Amino acid sequence: MANHNILSVVIVALFVCVAKSPGIQKSEQHPIDLALSQCIDKHPSTAGMNACTEKATAAWDAQMNRDYKKLTSAVSAETRKKLVVAQRAWIAFRDSEFGFLDSEYAHASGTMYSTMKLGDKSQIVKARALSIHEYVSLVADISESRGK
Repeated sequence: MANHNILSVVIVALFVCVAKSPGIQKSEQHPIDLALSQCIDKHPSTAGMNACTEKATAAWDAQMNRDYKKLTSAVSAETRKKLVVAQRAWIAFRDSEFGFLDSEYAHASGTMYSTMKLGDKSQIVKARALSIHEYVSLVADISESRGK
């Protein structure tokens, strides 16, 4: 348990360092991550960081849903069925993972843990959103190569 807590603190510290890096912030940072970083700069309290992280998670979820709709309309009916099954499985995974995080962080004392829990949840949604976005690009690339 102590190793998990230390690892979590290190991960949050690294996230903050990367988010604050000028080179990454200006050219390589995703707009949602940039908005999160700017929000945290404006609202550095625990409550502020939590609100900013929840807003970023909602933005990742909205991005994922937009790209999911693009993807479902760009693939064949057979592939769409498989995508729907995969997305439903991911939703079940997400819900289970969130339940695990809620349970684990319930044993932690200190305000930083609420922020860490929200950050962990946000990363789960972000990872799926980025995967779905990449699938949209992949399908477009494949469609383009078929047209040539």
